[in-house]
Parts: sequence; structure tokens; C-alpha cells
Amino acid sequence: HLAGVSRECADAMAKFGEHLGIAFQILDDVLDVTAEENLLGKRSGMDIRERKPSIVNLLWLASGDQAAKKLLDEPSNDEEFAQNAILALRKSKVISEASEIASLHAAVARKELLRASTMVPEGSL
Repeated sequence: HLAGVSRECADAMAKFGEHLGIAFQILDDVLDVTAEENLLGKRSGMDIRERKPSIVNLLWLASGDQAAKKLLDEPSNDEEFAQNAILALRKSKVISEASEIASLHAAVARKELLRASTMVPEGSL
């Protein structure tokens, strides 16, 4: 669909896709901690259990919370840690911080999509 559009339009669409993808991934990271398993469709807290570098885990580490330092340990079957971490994160500012970052990326994506839409000849898409 982008064949024949200007380089500027293609760049705007690329930025749209990049920022939309980042917003989506951040929200996925947030849902990993906040959503109930029956709604999530998978076990919640997997990023914590697997010590993945999700935005939630990174913000939690940056917060200085002593419990977050355990994220730097090797993944284990420490279910008590995972459950306590999920509860702590749900009460912390980390979730709202991550959601705000996602919102900022979504806003940039929207801006780039609107910018690109002004460059596409009418009826070409």
C-alpha cells in the first residue's frame, strides 16, 4: 500500500509502526502483572518469573525497591517471590509510569499516522 508514496510519507508510516509497536509491548508488559490469568489467557507474572527485561521490571529495578534486586538473580521456581512481586507492583507507581510511557508512544504513533495521511494522494490507499 505504500508503494509510490514519498519518502517522507514512508518514514512517517515507519515511525507510526515503531511507536505503535512499542506502546503495544509496554501494555503487554503491564498486563503481565495486572491482568487476571483467566483474562490474560496465560499465567500472569511470567516476565518476573523469567527475569525478562520488560519495562515493568526495568522501572521496578530503577525504583530502588530492595525486592526488585532479586530480578537480577537467575530465574528459579520461587513462586513466593513472584506472587509477592506481582502484589507489590500492583500497588506501586511502576504500573502507572509504564502506562504513561505507553501513552506517550501511542500519541507519537497517532501524530505520525496523521502526518502520513496528509501526504497520501486521495484514493490511493
